Amino acid sequence: MTKAPFLVFIVVLSMAAASCEKGKTESAAGSPDSAVSPPAAPKPVENLGEQPKRPIDKNPTPAPAAPTQDERPDLRVVDAPALQAAIRDAKSRFVMVNMWATWCAPCVEEMPDIIKFYREKQSSGLALLLVSADLASQKNETLAFLRKVGVDFPSYLQSGDEDAFINTMNPDWDGALPATFFFDKDGKLLKFIGEPVTYASLKSTFAELDSPAP
Repeated sequence: MTKAPFLVFIVVLSMAAASCEKGKTESAAGSPDSAVSPPAAPKPVENLGEQPKRPIDKNPTPAPAAPTQDERPDLRVVDAPALQAAIRDAKSRFVMVNMWATWCAPCVEEMPDIIKFYREKQSSGLALLLVSADLASQKNETLAFLRKVGVDFPSYLQSGDEDAFINTMNPDWDGALPATFFFDKDGKLLKFIGEPVTYASLKSTFAELDSPAP
């Protein structure tokens, strides 16, 4: 009878110890000082390279097309006073006026050299006025020839009294074609050439006019 109470005492003591150990374990798990696994690091963002930009237009919309050959040159009718006004309005250092006609063989022959010379000297202050002596009824032939030689600037068709036109241009001119005149920016006659010209002769004349006065 003496051993039974002692055994019961031992069993109760063991159960109490086990219960105490379990409490410590649960307390440790719930403690704010317990180790907590850090949150997973954010996944690195994939490098997508440079952000796309608006593409550069390597072929921009071209400028409006120049007038077609059928739309040029502008052929204007002028009498002597109107031509004198056109010479002054050119506002160039030198103004070359060439009198010509489609029925004049020397005129037709010299025209390519005149156009070549003008293109070369335009940047040096030269303006060119082409004045045709063709009749108004020959306007289509006049335009066709001008287009053929590459004229793309306003040109002129002579009108009015012929003698008045000749005397206004130069009293020494007898009206024969071709005839070439050089004027200054104020409309003063500098040089009159009453015979066919060539590219070489025009260059020589221009060099003479462009040379400073002694």
